[in-house]
Amino acid sequence: MLQEVDISALESNFAKMQAKVDAMYEILMQKSAGETTIAGYISDERVQKLLHVSKSTLYKMRRDGRLGATTFSGKDIYYKLSDIEELLKKNDNK
Repeated sequence: MLQEVDISALESNFAKMQAKVDAMYEILMQKSAGETTIAGYISDERVQKLLHVSKSTLYKMRRDGRLGATTFSGKDIYYKLSDIEELLKKNDNK
């Protein structure tokens, strides 16, 4: 026997959940665009600003091993803050 389902209640619950997900996404995007670090890692964009280099220069630094990187989401690239500091120290001694 088929059960009657209140579609309007389901839609309302879905809309509330979607609003919460959207709010959480917005917070995460704001944090990643800002100057916050994630457990000692900083974003690709932030490293470009710190080192005053272009995206392509940063890619070359990763490719030739001067700077290690990781991804948490499979798309966004992050760098250890300690690696950035080490790189700056090495260049300071030259």
